[in-house]
Amino acid sequence: MTVLRDETASTTTVSGGPSGSYWLQTTPRIRSYAPWVTKTEYDAVVVGAGIAGVTTALLLQRAGLSVLLIEAAAVGSGVSGATTAKLSALQGLVYSELEDRHGQAMSRAYAEVNAGALRWVEELVAAEAVACDWEQRPAVTYVTDPERVSALEREREAALRAGLPVVADAEPSYGAVAAVRLDAQAQFHPRRYLLGLTERFVAAGGSVVEGARVSGVSTRGRTTEVQAEGISYSAGDVVLATHYPLLDRGLFFPRLSVERSYIVAMPLQPGAESPHGMFYAAEQPTRSVRTAQLDDGGTLVLVGGEGHHTGRVRTSRERFDRLEAWARQHHDLGPVQARWSAQDVMGPDGLPYAGSVPFTDGRVWTATGFRKWGFTLGTAAAHVIAAAVLGEPRHAWADAFSTPQREVRRGAADIAKENATIGKHFVGDRLRTALLRRTADDLAPGEGAIVHHQGSKTAAYRAADGTLHAVSPTCTHMGCELQFNDAERSWDCPCHASRFSVDGAVLEGPATEPLRQRS
Repeated sequence: MTVLRDETASTTTVSGGPSGSYWLQTTPRIRSYAPWVTKTEYDAVVVGAGIAGVTTALLLQRAGLSVLLIEAAAVGSGVSGATTAKLSALQGLVYSELEDRHGQAMSRAYAEVNAGALRWVEELVAAEAVACDWEQRPAVTYVTDPERVSALEREREAALRAGLPVVADAEPSYGAVAAVRLDAQAQFHPRRYLLGLTERFVAAGGSVVEGARVSGVSTRGRTTEVQAEGISYSAGDVVLATHYPLLDRGLFFPRLSVERSYIVAMPLQPGAESPHGMFYAAEQPTRSVRTAQLDDGGTLVLVGGEGHHTGRVRTSRERFDRLEAWARQHHDLGPVQARWSAQDVMGPDGLPYAGSVPFTDGRVWTATGFRKWGFTLGTAAAHVIAAAVLGEPRHAWADAFSTPQREVRRGAADIAKENATIGKHFVGDRLRTALLRRTADDLAPGEGAIVHHQGSKTAAYRAADGTLHAVSPTCTHMGCELQFNDAERSWDCPCHASRFSVDGAVLEGPATEPLRQRS
């Protein structure tokens, strides 16, 4: 087993968690491609080598364009390498929600997109023999609270109206009082899949740059320039597949909200009963369950949940503990093999976004807001954007993606609520840390906090060996004060979810600049 390290940071903190995700632990070294290429002019530049970026790059390159794929760390090492990696059109209570907000036509379009994207991935894996541990599994949404049964029944009826052949699950698990099942869904190894697609992209003539964080995008004349690590790349079209857009020309920052959730992975003991499908609890606290096959023939159980807004809790370590305790309550498991967390972006109207960034003359494109189901929605977004870049007719899947006009009309209340919360953190966090008046001497090994030093605030972390790491306490994106994440030893922004290592390196955007070092 190869354990990955984040070569862009000066500590062992990685965006997936302190031990790294299972998907990263079981794939080759973190970088396969150089942080530069000699060619600087392309038909298209794709920023971000996750599911949306890699799929878009492959589609455009195979269509005859010259394409450059740029990744800040390594292919598949970001959000796509930190998910549970389920591919399912059954997604909690999404269809009853979409019916209420947008009507039955939108609910049906959303179902068609997810089902269609799953089938596209399945056919690609089979036709091109992509080694990614593909397994067909039923997806099950369940509730344990009797008062939630009516909500689950509404979801079953809405899913049927959307065209999905869901059925009541006859063998509920995890103490469920009701469950809905959709057969022929899938799970796989996400990083092996993305590495496989990237190999095919390169074989088609595409270029890849890893370890190069994009710091800016600008339009000049008929071309768009992308700046990364001091090099400028030009293209006719640029696709920002960075999960959270790094440009704010489309006013994405006040519209999007970001949640962090947690995952633990433990092997089943020999002879123990294995989960018969992929499970999701449509209640609080949520629980997400799937399995993965180990190299020795055993079965790994992955349990996720315990989500919260990024940077808005003071401790996250106990969330891993609660997931482990719940998993052991329901399964006979061995020691924890991996634990990590992931970040998910939600739009204000409940729909994902895939299209052009406003005020860029249709030359910059982005995809975001996949609401925790990125492997189907990210795949679909890639097809929508690729069709637009190639000048093809509007893709049929585009109907299920949001537009700025639809968001303003449908999501104004949610936008206002989220920005009121951001404003509260922008002011309130500063007042709270000003009143605490802690100093670096107060920090125990393994502890981080905003402290006061020589009349100013500093984000300080004391390592296990006593070494003190000190950086600026304000996010380089928009200046919000950071919150220490004790489970992953990182500084997280409560406003727009940027994350930094204890030495200030950017772990996740939209921030592009590191935190300044403090003495």
